[in-house]
Amino acid sequence: MLKKGKLDPLCFKGFPMSVTKDGYLLPCCYCDDPDTLSDPHLKALYKKSKLEDYNSVQEILETPEWKTFANNLDKNKAPEICFSICGNKKPLKIAKRS
Repeated sequence: MLKKGKLDPLCFKGFPMSVTKDGYLLPCCYCDDPDTLSDPHLKALYKKSKLEDYNSVQEILETPEWKTFANNLDKNKAPEICFSICGNKKPLKIAKRS
């Protein structure tokens, strides 16, 4: 996990979660990428996210792995993709010509 700036994670604020073609729940569609899924914390999350192994999405979200992921987001600890998509970006300052 990387720490860059401040996060405003949308995955637990109503932004649609994603389901992979293999039936795994992910925080969002941007996580469904081989490079992103290689992050150790997302690997742990992925292993506990097979929809057919649970009775509901809520049951998945209540697993220790998903709770840890959510707590880490609150502490601005997340994979690179989370900062790319949900990081608070400061407006670009453009220097004025004299």
